[in-house]
Amino acid sequence: MTRKQARRIAFSLLYQIPFCRNFDLNKALLHILENIDGGEIDSPESLNYIIPVVLGVQNNLIDIDMTLSKHLRGWDIDRICTVDLAILRLAVCELTGHFDIPESVVINEAVGIAKEFGTDDSGSFVNGVLASLVNDVER
Repeated sequence: MTRKQARRIAFSLLYQIPFCRNFDLNKALLHILENIDGGEIDSPESLNYIIPVVLGVQNNLIDIDMTLSKHLRGWDIDRICTVDLAILRLAVCELTGHFDIPESVVINEAVGIAKEFGTDDSGSFVNGVLASLVNDVER
């Protein structure tokens, strides 16, 4: 499984959380793994990415949302569609966690997921928010 595939699984897990009262990461991950091509993760590195990034978002949700809120121009975090919010939370976790993923890769992957699963405007919205965040950090 590639990192790109693992990132999409992490995104799908993060997307589910707001809709589940008692979100169980193990059950959700098992369900996804049973339904992907091949039915299994072929490398431990994939799980070593998926689980920490999903838990990283869950455990740091307030801080991640505060970080995002600082970079939303004319938007309130409560108005962001669930797809875009899951993508942004994942990207912020990747950027601020210890995942050693280049910023350009994080942004490109987030924009790609937004274009695939979001609205017509999601790609540019996600790109703008993350570019603002990265530029702010670099300053």
